[in-house]
Amino acid sequence: SQCTNDSDMFNGQSLPGSQRTNDSDMFNSQSLPGSQRTNDSDMFNGRSLPGSQCTNDSDMFNGRSLPGSQCTNDSDMFNGRSLPGSQRTNDSDMFNGQSLPGSQCTNGSDMFNGQSLPGSQCTNDSDMFNGRSLPGSQCTNDSDMFNGRSLPGSQCTNDSDMFNGQSLPGSQCTNDSDMFNGQSLPGSQCTNDSDMFNGQSLPRSQRTNDSDMFNGRSLPGSQCINDSDMFNGQSLPGSQCTNGRDMFNGQSLPGSQCTNDSDMFN
Repeated sequence: SQCTNDSDMFNGQSLPGSQRTNDSDMFNSQSLPGSQRTNDSDMFNGRSLPGSQCTNDSDMFNGRSLPGSQCTNDSDMFNGRSLPGSQRTNDSDMFNGQSLPGSQCTNGSDMFNGQSLPGSQCTNDSDMFNGRSLPGSQCTNDSDMFNGRSLPGSQCTNDSDMFNGQSLPGSQCTNDSDMFNGQSLPGSQCTNDSDMFNGQSLPRSQRTNDSDMFNGRSLPGSQCINDSDMFNGQSLPGSQCTNGRDMFNGQSLPGSQCTNDSDMFN
């Protein structure tokens, strides 16, 4: 039978040999091998079997694209997995799931919520938004890691390399706000303002700008030489506090250098 209009099959099967080439040929069922499916949303909730032609956006919305199917446009997979051998080269190839080794992920947001496994090509911004960037992945743009960990060997050299988590030794963090809410471990390079906003600055880290510590502690050995080195907390012995209002609300312990007006406010 020749079925060429929209909604030829709403809830059922399209048998081999039938011609189904329009949008929504199948809404909730399976597209069997040999059927022609080339329009948007050919499959909404189901599977696109090997041999079917899926070349438009959203070819698969909620399901799987099996090996051998041609899915090369944006959002080929929205909520599922991209199996090895499938061609996935556009933005958001994987929105919520895993991109397995062998898949081609070269655009922005290759992985949104999951893992980018070794061997995958992730070179654009936000390669990893919420998860981990494993060693061997190429993450060189801003916000390589937003909420998680940047493991040793990954290349994170732009602003906000780590927003909420840890920057492990060996990572390159040289811009402002390298660490916003967490810890900067020894060996990491953090030299700009606000290296630590809410947490601890461990010994050996380089902290030379204003507000190195806003709400927390500046440990001995850290370099804190600007105004407001400590706003709400303690300035431990060995820290260098030479400007006004070194301590706003807390204690100035013996050994600290507090020589200006209002060294202690409250």
